[in-house]
Order: sequence, then structure tokens, then C-alpha cells
Amino acid sequence: MYPLYLTKLKNEQRGFTLIELLIAVSLAAILFTALYKTFFSVLKAGDVVEENLDKYLEAGRFLDRFGQEINALYYKTTNPKTGFKGEKRRITSEVSFTTFTHSILKDGMPTSDLMAVRYFVDEEKDGDVIYKEIWNPYIGKRFKFEVLKGVKGFDVSFMNGKDWAFAWDSSLENKLPDAIKVSIFIEEGKELSAIAIPKIR
Repeated sequence: MYPLYLTKLKNEQRGFTLIELLIAVSLAAILFTALYKTFFSVLKAGDVVEENLDKYLEAGRFLDRFGQEINALYYKTTNPKTGFKGEKRRITSEVSFTTFTHSILKDGMPTSDLMAVRYFVDEEKDGDVIYKEIWNPYIGKRFKFEVLKGVKGFDVSFMNGKDWAFAWDSSLENKLPDAIKVSIFIEEGKELSAIAIPKIR
């Protein structure tokens, strides 16, 4: 028989068995796999949130710009170069008008303060794209460029004094709408909208 202190020393120096090592390695592997999946799920969710945030920011900038142009609408019954017309084309809207807006300082672009503007939608593979077309109403050369892509819808409606209408033609009404509402659908069920009022009467 070993003395008591030698028995204690022998038990304290005992190592891990192979089974214990295998269990520890398996548990560590399971834990690291779970952490790996969680980490990349969080990264993917972050990317989706960032992408959606970018869409909302772009849509907000578009609504702000559109509202400024509506505030500065210019229409005179005595001037055939001015006008305002909006209508529903299939499931999206199209609107054209004359407005006082900033000139775009690029070669060949019109430089007049009074500009004719048209907004319309074209269907693309990754969703609808809102395009803007501008021209000087006294010259007529048109320039088209993309303003917002990946939208699910674009609606413009017009206040006639009582109700919202989906079409307006100032050459028939002899005036501008009291207010214009524009709505953009970013994704299913997500809508951003703004109401603007013409200020020049």
C-alpha cells in the first residue's frame, strides 16, 4: 500500500482520457459552427438593412426634389409653352410640367430657369425605374436620365378642390391642381409619399 500522500499525488497527475478529449473537441466544434452561422447571419442581415436604408434615402431625396419642382410649377393660359399634364399609364403614373428649377450645368444641357420636366417609369429586370426627362420649352432638345431604380410603383394624383384624381390636363382645366401627391412603393407594402402645393399662381 502507498502512503496517503503518494496516493493523492498519483490521482492529481492523472491526465485526460481519449474519450474526454473527443467529447471536448466535439463540443468545441458544435459551438464554433453555431457561432460561425450566427456571425454570418448577422452580417447578412446588416447588409439587407443597409441596402433598404439606401433605398429609403434615395426615395426621400427624390420626393424632396419632386416637391421642390411642384412648388415652383409655372403655368399661364396665355403661354402655350407652359403646361401641366398627368395621367395613369397602365399601373404607373406619368407627369409632365413646366417649372422654375436649377439648371443642370453639363455640356449640351438646357440652361434656362424655366424647364419642362417629365417623369415616367420603364420596366427593368430588377424592378421599375423612374426616369426624368428635361428640356428647355423654347428650344425642345430633350435629355433623359435615371433618377430612382428598383421601385415597385409610382403614383401621382391631383387635388381638384374636392377629391384626388388620377389624371389632369391644365390645357383643359385652365389651371393647376390645388395639390399634387406622389407615392413611391419601395417594396411590397412599403410606401413613401409626399404632398406638394404649387406656390406660383
